[in-house]
Amino acid sequence: MSGPQSFEASVPQALERLNELQAVRRLFGRDTSLWSDESQVQSKIQNRLGWLAHLPKMQRDLRRLSEFVRLIERRGHDRVVVIGMGGSSLWPEVIQRHLRRKRGLLLEVLDSTHPVAFEAAASWAAQGDPLFIVATKSGGTLETLSLYRRMRAHFDEGRRFVAITDPASPLVD
Repeated sequence: MSGPQSFEASVPQALERLNELQAVRRLFGRDTSLWSDESQVQSKIQNRLGWLAHLPKMQRDLRRLSEFVRLIERRGHDRVVVIGMGGSSLWPEVIQRHLRRKRGLLLEVLDSTHPVAFEAAASWAAQGDPLFIVATKSGGTLETLSLYRRMRAHFDEGRRFVAITDPASPLVD
């Protein structure tokens, strides 16, 4: 593919192939053979398909999430910095790119340990009343924890920081 026209021309064929593979049914059935026949690869893929079960869980947690939003509003936060690496920062980055300035809180994603990226995020946060979301599935991602500690040194109020992590991860403490 060399440009938008080539991409556009390939979309119907790709959709047809996905339909032939019954990709949607297999994806939601967690059929790892959709990607690979190797058992080690399938094991890694299986581990990464947990997000498929999150919609029902999020629906159950909707009341708690709504209470959290009201708490953020009462505290007067006007912006959010998501601190995370890899998958923990990808979804917020997608949201940031597509919903920027359309509604809600301002959002920045800090997913680089480069000093310039850190200083830019800290400077942007200091222009308002920030909330920091530290996102790491394992709770032990070195880069994420390092960024958290550096940002916590700049903004030492603990109420500004929340974590998204697995229940038994080290970050819970």
